[in-house]
Amino acid sequence: MMPAIAPSVSEAVDRLAQFGATVRPGEAAPAVLAHAPWVLLDVMGATLAGSEAAEATALASGLGAGSSAGCTATVLRRGLPCGEPMTAAWLNGTAAVWLELDPGHRHCRTHAPAHVLPAALAEAQRLGATGADLLDAFIVGCETAYRMGGATTPRPEVNAHGTWGMVGAAAAVARLRRLAPATFGHALRLASQLPLATAFRASVAGVTVRHAYVGLSAQLATQAVWLAEAGVVALDDAPGEIYGKILGTAFSPDALCRGLGSDWEFVRDFAKLHACCHHLYPAIDAAADLLAAHPLLPAQIETIVVQTYTVAARLSCTEPRNELAARFSIPYALAAWVLWGDLGPGAFAPPSLGNAELLALAARVRVEEDAELALTFPAQRPARVVFHLRDGSVLSAERQSPRGDYLDPLSQQARVAKFDRLAGAALPEASAHTLRKRVLAIAECSNVRQLFANLTAPPPEWPQP
Repeated sequence: MMPAIAPSVSEAVDRLAQFGATVRPGEAAPAVLAHAPWVLLDVMGATLAGSEAAEATALASGLGAGSSAGCTATVLRRGLPCGEPMTAAWLNGTAAVWLELDPGHRHCRTHAPAHVLPAALAEAQRLGATGADLLDAFIVGCETAYRMGGATTPRPEVNAHGTWGMVGAAAAVARLRRLAPATFGHALRLASQLPLATAFRASVAGVTVRHAYVGLSAQLATQAVWLAEAGVVALDDAPGEIYGKILGTAFSPDALCRGLGSDWEFVRDFAKLHACCHHLYPAIDAAADLLAAHPLLPAQIETIVVQTYTVAARLSCTEPRNELAARFSIPYALAAWVLWGDLGPGAFAPPSLGNAELLALAARVRVEEDAELALTFPAQRPARVVFHLRDGSVLSAERQSPRGDYLDPLSQQARVAKFDRLAGAALPEASAHTLRKRVLAIAECSNVRQLFANLTAPPPEWPQP
């Protein structure tokens, strides 16, 4: 039997476009359709909470959210104002990643839902689409983004935000606009040629422009669809050129389209409970396991050594400059966990951020790359933590993958509690509960514009740990 011939990049994009334009997720994979409302709920909660950041609030006010003519799209923030669709998509995308609580995919190295939902929601509301239409578009968009990310070998300097997630957002908008496969394919190629020049170092350095990468992607993705409908064309092999040579070092067209319709990346995602980078999770979870078995006081700890894979080992700053940098610091997160056993948004904000006891403990955390553990990435995200105690004893624990991953998923109860807490930052409790029920039943919604009807706001500050 002759081996199958791998498709070219252009052929792979055509297959992906055919799939995106025609697949019916509920018929092809009922489990995928059942999972989708929970992912929607997760990214909406993260967006509502993220919108409470001072910068996000100022941005929304400066753009006049809720005050312009032609408002059809909801801005997921206090008061749930309407905005012009492109503005709403930008604001929602920017807020979605602010607290590092949005879902993603560890194999495919992208936070697809935060890229896809802002563009898809704005377009669905503009069109008056059904909830079922939005769900299908959201699934198609996330699957497209995950496959683009999985096909790419990214350069280590590149931040995934604002790159292949944008192609997924374009796929969602194209699906909502019912583009024929050929035009759908043009939209994917055009979106592949419009990525931002993003820097991974921005996150580690606490440069908050990285949040805007996602908001801008939602706008650019929508514009890519408009360009495709207008007849503008891109390189036939655009993803290979951009992601395989410029933003990455290789691109696999086979990975882009292998198993389409039967092997869904969408259900291999992760959900987050800690308000920090997912690369920190294995070390946090290993430390949590260790401390559950051996309760310790900070004063008993001499040093903590974390051994992990290459990307995570870069996240070793012991004195982060601001909230964002703290969310990308293994020493900070481990110290906070030892002290408080909680890594919600308040753990990374003042006054926690300047806590002297926390910073003193963070200074005693050393992060190292382990060559053997590094070999298992990205199939696994492993970490080993070693606690050296002042009485001379040594304790250690290891995790191969973090909690919340599809191999160790959050329960529905945990997802509900997370949403209620996050949405409660911007909405009254009753409104948050009503929205949750509507999102989980979104497949029955006849018009997505009804999703946020009669929900109002005001509310509390984050509790400090």
